[in-house]
Amino acid sequence: MLRIALALVCALGASGAFAAEPGANTVVLGTGGGQSVFESFGKALCARGKTVSGLGCEMRENETWLNGLQALADGRVNFTFLTTDRLLSVVEGDVELPNPAEWRAVLALPATQVTILARPDRNIAVADDMRGRKIRTAPPQILGAFLDWLAEDKWGADDLAGFGPMGFENSVNGVCAGEFDAVVFLDGHPGELTDLAIKRCPLRLVPLADETVAKLVLTHPEIVATTIPGGIYPGTDKPVASIGGYTVLLTTASTPDALVERWLGAILAGYAEVQAAHKSLAPWTADKLRPRAFPVPIHPGAERAFAAKGLGPK
Repeated sequence: MLRIALALVCALGASGAFAAEPGANTVVLGTGGGQSVFESFGKALCARGKTVSGLGCEMRENETWLNGLQALADGRVNFTFLTTDRLLSVVEGDVELPNPAEWRAVLALPATQVTILARPDRNIAVADDMRGRKIRTAPPQILGAFLDWLAEDKWGADDLAGFGPMGFENSVNGVCAGEFDAVVFLDGHPGELTDLAIKRCPLRLVPLADETVAKLVLTHPEIVATTIPGGIYPGTDKPVASIGGYTVLLTTASTPDALVERWLGAILAGYAEVQAAHKSLAPWTADKLRPRAFPVPIHPGAERAFAAKGLGPK
């Protein structure tokens, strides 16, 4: 079934969705999956990249993340976005795609974050206060970082007795009705799901930041400490700490070192302008652009650009 789906994706990718081919002086960036945050990221990177004399940048929207990877493999784009969870699924062999060994990482940007919304009257000030409470969650298979935190924090059967997966809509309705104490899900911020829930009834964002998080970030390179920006949801004026994955900007080993170094160098030199393009980038400081480890090797041109700015391996 997967091979059939991939064949369909390849056919769609070959149907002319990408009008321009990458050239020596033009970067073509796939923005992936129709997700608005990727489009915003792409615009921010392209705008900054164009400040380099003689180097243009064009965006091409991928119909799906698989389509974006196929476009990268076919040479129809120089770069494409992919979240770490999906990238790991390919690297670890859960999803078969052509030549993943040729993929190279360029930089990291925010992705989805563990988001906890609790009723204000249930006295859940921090994530650890949810032990033994009635909590509804997103499906476990997409809550990897949160499940890793639970395991690292040594939660037992009694602690989790009131937990259970449920669709987002029903979870929010149940929390608002007082049937549950909190809901745990993933969202990118600013996020439509969080905005919808907080507008439905008074709910509080619960921080996920403790010694367990610090250990988890050190032992799991695919997990990063993040911050949900303040001032984007009603009743949340200050930033709220959490954890999540990140979005990898991918290229291939065949992309010239000089092109990657030149384009990324321009982005790093004006990163403050990139940050201003989207609220989720405000807390994403320059040192987070190169995590301790990517799921795939970093491109040599990117490594040189980071080193020039003092952002070498950690």
